[in-house]
Amino acid sequence: AVTLLCQLEAAQRGASERGGFAKKLVAQLLGSARGTLEGFVDELEVSIKESRTSVKHAGVAPAVLKAPTLLRDMLQALLNGPPEPRSADLLTRLQEALVGTLLEWLVAMGAQDAKYRDVFVFENTSRLCRSLRELRSMWDEAAARAPGGGEGFLSEVSSGLMHSVDQAVSMRDLHLKSYVRSLVAEKAGKVLDLVEALDSMLLTQGADEVIRRPGMSLPSIQSTVKDALGNPEKLAASVRKRMNKHLTKQEGLFGEVWGDVLDLVLSSY
Repeated sequence: AVTLLCQLEAAQRGASERGGFAKKLVAQLLGSARGTLEGFVDELEVSIKESRTSVKHAGVAPAVLKAPTLLRDMLQALLNGPPEPRSADLLTRLQEALVGTLLEWLVAMGAQDAKYRDVFVFENTSRLCRSLRELRSMWDEAAARAPGGGEGFLSEVSSGLMHSVDQAVSMRDLHLKSYVRSLVAEKAGKVLDLVEALDSMLLTQGADEVIRRPGMSLPSIQSTVKDALGNPEKLAASVRKRMNKHLTKQEGLFGEVWGDVLDLVLSSY
């Protein structure tokens, strides 16, 4: 459909010069081709919204793997078209809509299970980020070889892909924070409980009064924190071990995301 759309747009330029029946026929065919492509993406979005998956140890959802493959084929067809401005604009809008639908679906699925929500969304958005970055790299390399060196509407396609990457990264980072907190809580639950208890007490009591309570003296607090968080290497190793169990091995995501996780652990805890 994408290839046909590009060819029809090229044909429309020639038909416009001749006018008459040829111009009208090409315009009708072009409208039909656009409608077919838009209808296909609409059906795909509905299919994604209606699909269901178990969040617990679900790994990477099939839709997260299949959607970028479809986008790659469509972008490749656009490049082979050869690319036309209106086709590129339509494909960019469809691509952004599809990624937006996919991200909304991930959040909706994650909401079914609060315990596994963050790791599910984090893992899937991490995988989606990788795919979208690969697509943008493929497009930029191919567009650079095209006439005009990737300028104009070719660069707009790249910008559309980058916008989708930014959306996926924002969602990934949001759930990364919650996910890391849950991992740290398994190791340092006493500290987090202590912080919550202190926050609650200090709303209604003075500090002098709070530290006279059992377990709330300064030496007790220091001891609790040191036992749980006093050794950054042990804390990081604990988080790494738990995270390695959660992420799907065949996707190879652990090596990609561990640096971000480690930075967050050390800077926040």
